[in-house]
Amino acid sequence: MKNLEIENKYLLSYGKACKFLETLDTKYSKKIVQCYIKYSKNSIKRVRKIGKKYIYTLKKGSGKVRQEREKNISKKKYRRLSKRKIGNKVIKTRYFFTIDKKNYELDIFKKRLKGLAFLEIEFKNKKQMQDFILPEILSKIVIKDVSEDNNYTNSSLALLSNIPFENQEIFESMDLFDNNKNFVFAFSEKNSIYDYLQNWLYYYFVLLKKYAQLSIQNNNNEDLHQFRINIRRIRSLLAVYKELFDKEVLLKIMNSFKIIVSQTNKKRDIDVFLSKLDGINDSKILKFIEYLKDESQKEKRKIKKILESQEFSNMLFDFEVFIKENYKFFTTNISDLPANKYSKKKFKKLFKKIAFLLKRIDHNSTIEELHKIRIKIKKFKYFLEISNNLLKKYHTKKIRKSLKKYQNIFGRLNDIQNQIKMVQDYCSIKNISTLDINLASLQKELQETKEKITDLTHFFLEKSYCCTPT
Repeated sequence: MKNLEIENKYLLSYGKACKFLETLDTKYSKKIVQCYIKYSKNSIKRVRKIGKKYIYTLKKGSGKVRQEREKNISKKKYRRLSKRKIGNKVIKTRYFFTIDKKNYELDIFKKRLKGLAFLEIEFKNKKQMQDFILPEILSKIVIKDVSEDNNYTNSSLALLSNIPFENQEIFESMDLFDNNKNFVFAFSEKNSIYDYLQNWLYYYFVLLKKYAQLSIQNNNNEDLHQFRINIRRIRSLLAVYKELFDKEVLLKIMNSFKIIVSQTNKKRDIDVFLSKLDGINDSKILKFIEYLKDESQKEKRKIKKILESQEFSNMLFDFEVFIKENYKFFTTNISDLPANKYSKKKFKKLFKKIAFLLKRIDHNSTIEELHKIRIKIKKFKYFLEISNNLLKKYHTKKIRKSLKKYQNIFGRLNDIQNQIKMVQDYCSIKNISTLDINLASLQKELQETKEKITDLTHFFLEKSYCCTPT
């Protein structure tokens, strides 16, 4: 069947859209899974499963009015055609409802596009569309009209990495607060490593900004924790991929992030110690706990002031210019290398480096030496986090699982060292010789943790996964 598709399309606030759906007395929904098998500027071909139906669609044109031809196909043909998909599947639930006798369709996206929502309204002719006024109840959940913006079509969403960065709403309207652990960007053989990395850095940058704002608004420890995680992700990836960027520009960016994260370290360390001391009723220890709580509040106020400062805003602005720049002023020639080939070489290099460092660990390793290895492991972990879909033939899941164990035990080592220093500082400030938190016991715990790292290293090397693809 060939006809004209005449519709308006609106990008919605995900949270408001979900709440709106809860208020509707009458609605029904269908799950839609669709794949794109041809994509060009003026035409697309797709196959779609909607309920128990399988549909082939050809669309021509762009904007609010397009030619559309649809026909039903068999399940077998749908499966065969979907194997030729470009990018990723688009999975969503479409809700159908009526307001003042007008039909509306509201899409809530799932999986990798979770957090995205659109409203679509179809019209019989152009006059209907021109005369249409969006009901006030719907205008309250709309971010903007995207009817004539091809970057917000479902086909562009299937190729998420091709969306220009000036369209920030595509990221910033999404509910990213769970860090979408299954989130990946569409990949094609034509993607350069810079294009691929650019999307991930911007994704983490959006999270960073959101959690910075939430930290200011809510003064919440978890928001601050997520803010710190996303700074670490960005810094680690910039360090891993440093050869892609101009050295002077990269150094400036890295230093600005380093300053910010260092100003949040103390509060995080205090809060970890307070959690460890929770439930202790000894009077001397309770005084120490009150001291730590006061210090935590002081640090919280400092951090809030930092996040509200012009210096922090300038840092965000500079990084946004850096990461959204599409003319490659800040990059080197190797930034054009194919993402998959570059990532495989980088994986082998990083893996061998980590294995070499781990072999050198023994019971005599210093805290400083272990700390340097911990930083290397973090960088490797964040590299694997974004490169997993480029390294499908490698043992990345098993390696990440092992690295997680390392991260936890190295983290405990770092925490114990900080706790020893906090006890020493408190004794010095209060001019007391000792505290009932026995420094000897903390020192013993520190040594035991070092031994666990050594044992874990031996286990890892024995079970080491070679860099040869399966």
